[in-house]
Amino acid sequence: MLSWLGWCRERGHEAPEVPAWTKQLTVPDSDTPVRSRAAIDRLIARREVHPC
Repeated sequence: MLSWLGWCRERGHEAPEVPAWTKQLTVPDSDTPVRSRAAIDRLIARREVHPC
């Protein structure tokens, strides 16, 4: 998130201030596999798989 705030400031946009007492949380461990963009596109394109 801090990189987004820096991006806003560099371009002259008003960005919210992050309170000094905040801290960055560690990302929780996850067993969810990471998929590439191409793999996701292939899954979405499959006609036999319905999103609902």
